[in-house]
Amino acid sequence: MQIDKEAVLKIGDAKQIPRQILNGLIIHESGWNLNATRFEPDFYKRYPLKPTDFVPKGCSRDTEWALRSVSWGIMQIMGETARENGFRGWFPELVDPVTCATIGVNYLSHLQSELKGLGWNIILTAYNRGLGMAHVDNGYAAAVFAAGGWTN
Repeated sequence: MQIDKEAVLKIGDAKQIPRQILNGLIIHESGWNLNATRFEPDFYKRYPLKPTDFVPKGCSRDTEWALRSVSWGIMQIMGETARENGFRGWFPELVDPVTCATIGVNYLSHLQSELKGLGWNIILTAYNRGLGMAHVDNGYAAAVFAAGGWTN
């Protein structure tokens, strides 16, 4: 399967996410590798386990919880973040570039609203570390800017 990068970037256009930001984030997170997945072993150490009322039919609760701690697809969306943003499919569906980009862009747009006026450095740090850690710079935003050729 080949990724239609233009279709992915248009998803960002619809939410006013600059193409250089979205492209840089995807390059940094996955190199546009649609099959990118990564288990985040410290996820539940850093974020409390939330009770879930949603588990796909045929999936065990333990499997659901385990897969919420995996980053998926071109934007490396955490399973937990996908669920918090309304995703109700099976997690491997997140490697579909349009599905992943839709959820990822919606999440970026949400962060942009929450952090209104604080700029892309803070928004991208929140994307990477969570809203509560948005003001603790870890170099993530700078790496995304460099990958996408972003200049303020």
